[in-house]
Amino acid sequence: MPRGAAPRARGRALRAPTPISDAKWNRCCSPTNSEGVVDRLTPLVTPASAWLREPVTDWSGRTVAEYVVQKAIGAGGMGVVYRARDERLGRHVALKFLPPALGADPGAKARFIAEARAAAALDHPNVCTIYGIGETGDGQLFIAMPLYDGETLQERIARGRLTFDEALPIALQVARGLEHAHDAGIVHLDVKPSNIVVLPDGAAKVLDFGIAQIHHAPLVDPRTMMGTVPYMSPEQAAGRAVDRRSDIWSLAVVLHEMLAGRRPFDGDDGNAVLQAILRADPVLTATSHPDVPACARARAATALAKLPGDRHASMSLFASELSAAASERAGGRAVEIDDPQRMSATERRRAAVLVTLVSDYPALVDRCRSCGRAARDRAASAKSRWTSLENTAAS
Repeated sequence: MPRGAAPRARGRALRAPTPISDAKWNRCCSPTNSEGVVDRLTPLVTPASAWLREPVTDWSGRTVAEYVVQKAIGAGGMGVVYRARDERLGRHVALKFLPPALGADPGAKARFIAEARAAAALDHPNVCTIYGIGETGDGQLFIAMPLYDGETLQERIARGRLTFDEALPIALQVARGLEHAHDAGIVHLDVKPSNIVVLPDGAAKVLDFGIAQIHHAPLVDPRTMMGTVPYMSPEQAAGRAVDRRSDIWSLAVVLHEMLAGRRPFDGDDGNAVLQAILRADPVLTATSHPDVPACARARAATALAKLPGDRHASMSLFASELSAAASERAGGRAVEIDDPQRMSATERRRAAVLVTLVSDYPALVDRCRSCGRAARDRAASAKSRWTSLENTAAS
């Protein structure tokens, strides 16, 4: 809404879906139709479902606390994300609003707040930062987050597959961010390319903990299938208990998609993909590309094992095996991975401050080196004396 314009009415009038004619109903649901029941009903249900999903409140152009909301930039099952400007600090942010349909649900509000607290507790360079949580005058909850100047991994994959050298640093960063979450008792449960942002300097950020499990307590009703089917682990898809190994499965799917341009489980529709995840072996085609080491296939197969107990025990173990695959491809030589988060910006600043605070820093470094040389000399002298004593005793 342009500034100065009259404020729009709260919400919008709901538009009823177009009525279904008897002819269309009979044509879709005729017993002679060779399609399945779900396939026949889909064209009838889709207009109504789209109508129900349409947000009834548009925050564009409105002022919320210190934020001027500009436009919607994304949406998911647990929220709608807007670009906004923080007028107090003069920066652009992302505001995630609880969907209007869930705004009156106390349980949904509690899960939304739990998501903000979960993400805010994770101080890690590969996890999205949380600026704060607030509530509008009419009771709508929102989370304020950084507006990253980058692209989602989904957008990057859409331009073409990544080479192994391009994909590995992203996978390792995501693995470190998720490992940090796991150590805090949080399982993401929706790891997918659209929830990973890659910044211009190559840094990767994990977003959206909206359906995470915190200390074995899910943010959503475990009887409700939440998540994105192509990236769900078998146990998540079947509604069974999940743990950190579910995220390992999902990251393996994302890694394969980066390397091959396609996922290891596919199908004509969501149900076919679900059945493939539960019953079929993964179709691993990434190693058909010459830049992908052959040993990466075994690593992926382990991470995509149907039973959680057959997968890597931790995200760090999965990451170390991926790094080992890069080393094996190089003939056993140590490989320096172009990883901008190997030392984060915060760590670099702390190192710079330490150098500044320590008086006569070069002299301190020289003294440390001298101590090291002296220790080696004493060890050599002790070894020489011990050898002399052994020779004397032998004679």
